[in-house]
Amino acid sequence: MDDPSNPDCDEAGCPAEEYLSPLPVEAGKTYLFRIINAASLVSLTFAMADHNMTVVRADGTYVEPVEVSSLEVNVGQRYSVLVTADQAPDMSYWATVTGPRGLMGYSYLQYDGSAPPDGNYTTPTLVEDGPAIDKMLFSKNVQAHPNPDILAGDVTPARSSVIVTAQALHPPSGQELYTSNNVSNSLHAPVPLVTLAYESLKKPNAKAWPETDIPGTVEVPDLAPVIWNFSATPRDAGVTLVSEDHGLAVFKAVHGDVIDMVFQNTVGSRGMAGSHAWHLHGHQMYVIGQGSGTFDPDSDPDSYNLVNPVLRDTFSVWNFGWTAIRFKADNPGAWPLHCTMLAHAVTGMGFNLVTSPDLLSAPPPGLESCYKTSVNPEEAQVCTLKSELDEAGSDALDISRTGGGSASESKEAVSSSTGGVLMSPHVALLAGAFVFGLAFNFGWI
Repeated sequence: MDDPSNPDCDEAGCPAEEYLSPLPVEAGKTYLFRIINAASLVSLTFAMADHNMTVVRADGTYVEPVEVSSLEVNVGQRYSVLVTADQAPDMSYWATVTGPRGLMGYSYLQYDGSAPPDGNYTTPTLVEDGPAIDKMLFSKNVQAHPNPDILAGDVTPARSSVIVTAQALHPPSGQELYTSNNVSNSLHAPVPLVTLAYESLKKPNAKAWPETDIPGTVEVPDLAPVIWNFSATPRDAGVTLVSEDHGLAVFKAVHGDVIDMVFQNTVGSRGMAGSHAWHLHGHQMYVIGQGSGTFDPDSDPDSYNLVNPVLRDTFSVWNFGWTAIRFKADNPGAWPLHCTMLAHAVTGMGFNLVTSPDLLSAPPPGLESCYKTSVNPEEAQVCTLKSELDEAGSDALDISRTGGGSASESKEAVSSSTGGVLMSPHVALLAGAFVFGLAFNFGWI
């Protein structure tokens, strides 16, 4: 990197310490790294040359420790790993982020007193890909997780769905949109979905939940209306996918329902089979199964792990494969379930879990105005003042319930200890249309 404004740079470039933020470590000590993929489109792989990582948490829940040399992290996922500084202390070691286009960011582990690495970066050998890592992850203590009883062998899910994600032509717009069982989700609505659901129940002659009709919404069915060879494009399989259903997509549940969902990946219309990362707001789910190819409802459930599956809030559906999850709908309200890859979410890949809105208190006066302020800037309104909320009473102030139920937030503090485990900064893997790189709280590379 040649920087004429920097006296330490010349035609050969700048020394590494001028443009890289190191990760300082001391020989013999063990560090906890929290790794986050804050990308908008692609999974990224993090590795440290000559250093293994021991995965101890996935999305904030403890897993049986597993040692890896590289870690593929899908969009929105988080991992905590332990790294021991056990290499020659007179050297520094590259830490790299790689993606579909190769190297996308790098820094280095700097042992106390060592110089930055010389020469060009070296990419560590990437041994474990995403599917391989998923197969290694098991909950450390299922009984410590929420709703471990839903894994019992005698549990019969209230709904079992196979969600086929694909691209389909939407004739009114002439666009190809992502669909879930041929329903494409819209992010635009006149009022918050939770308000629509609540008010629908208050209408004269409204049916009881979950038979209640929510105007302006489209229900996602449990099975896809069209099945084909998912390893081929629909066109090559002789299938024409047309979706007239583009709207606020909903999946209804009753409070306490145990729900199984299988997410089936397909080849896109252009012959590409990308991976996806799905996130469910307000809940965590057990990842009870994964496989390649087309999900077989007659045989694949026999392979489900109902003993110690990993508990996550963001799960991967890998290329040419499927992923099965199980969760309990125990949080009344309207909760988005969507692909975390921005381009996929805004073109329809997602829907909304609506659980027992009849158990909610009335939406507060400020909910709709805040919604319009954040979603429709041209119709911006000032959010309701606290004095107005006070006048409206306790129901209006119960915002957590109106938003879909209370959710506890885990706050942790990790400190140094005599045992030698030290807290190291968060590592954020970033990738977008214009930014590719690795960020630390020491600064940007």
